Amino acid sequence: MAMVLDAFASYVQSMLTEMVTEEVHMLLGVTDEIDKMDVKLRDLKNFLADADRRNITDNSVQEWVGQLKRAMYEAFDILDLCQLKAMERGLSTKDVGCFNPLLFCMRNPSHAHDIGTRIKALNKRLSVIKERSAAFSFIPLGS
Repeated sequence: MAMVLDAFASYVQSMLTEMVTEEVHMLLGVTDEIDKMDVKLRDLKNFLADADRRNITDNSVQEWVGQLKRAMYEAFDILDLCQLKAMERGLSTKDVGCFNPLLFCMRNPSHAHDIGTRIKALNKRLSVIKERSAAFSFIPLGS
């Protein structure tokens, strides 16, 4: 399971990095939230290998991994939502001059607000997951 979560974390991190590079965070008004999320994802990703090792016998770790898995699915859903919104309008992201589907999504204030709100909520969930990880004393075995 850690391999799947590691892949999700890498994907979300690359999209967040692209957002920061393209200054999408300014359109969202959640600059600090995106930066915090990137740091939290990086930290949590480093614990996945140790969590996976302990996941076999420890029910609490299994629950923690499940929480992280659900949070990663939410992050993926946020990114996917932007792609769907672009497709609904019948435009590819290249047609609107964007490499990142989040850029297209941010051109609509309603979508920008929704995405910004979801990013803030996800960041709060990641904070709780990160705080809870301290109780397990995970060893950072990841990349």
